[in-house]
Amino acid sequence: MKAIPREQVISHLATDNPWWRAPHEIPSMFSGLQPRPYLEMLLPLIEMAAPQRAVVLMGPRRVGKTVLVHHGIQKLLAGGVSPNRICYTSVDHPLYNGLGIEGILASYTECTNIDYKREEC
Repeated sequence: MKAIPREQVISHLATDNPWWRAPHEIPSMFSGLQPRPYLEMLLPLIEMAAPQRAVVLMGPRRVGKTVLVHHGIQKLLAGGVSPNRICYTSVDHPLYNGLGIEGILASYTECTNIDYKREEC
């Protein structure tokens, strides 16, 4: 498998997380859509500080998972969570093939200067 340049991974990760830059908002293509019914069930899971674990959202394509996640991010931002402490990625993107969660999180650290191993994210 061909190795993907780290700069390309970091660039894509920054593109997937536009709230890292001012105006610290989710893309308008998501904010203008109707909130999904499961948003209120998802929020407590992503706000939970302990135990520290990833929230995995699975389901068929085109049912609104990405919209649901972005609306959750919007709520976190509105609730005062620092934009740099929110990292979104779609792990099925070819850039992330073979990278693993550790590699993605290392790229997150490079983008935000937040060491996910030492600081609460």
